[in-house]
Amino acid sequence: MSELDPKALEAAARALALQASVSEMEAHGYNGIHAREYADEWWRSHLDRARAAISAHIAATPSDELWIGEYMLQRGPTNGIWIGRRGGEGGQFATDDVERVIAQFYRENF
Repeated sequence: MSELDPKALEAAARALALQASVSEMEAHGYNGIHAREYADEWWRSHLDRARAAISAHIAATPSDELWIGEYMLQRGPTNGIWIGRRGGEGGQFATDDVERVIAQFYRENF
């Protein structure tokens, strides 16, 4: 699973915390300085919820990467296949070209 981006996590938690409107705070008897304390508490309680929601999303999202030994294949930014190695070395190839190589390997081995 990918690491959680702290800035994205904080943004998600703050967005959730914005749901704590002034009327909700007033309904709980908070106003003035207490409203700020309530908002901070609300934000902290949503941080764990945001972390759990983002983690669940990352875990449920299929990876576009396929690692074969030291080589990583994934859909390219345009129509094509990116083949690269750790460290960023690699390039994008036409899908038809990659398919031909796989088809040749398949014919030779099956």
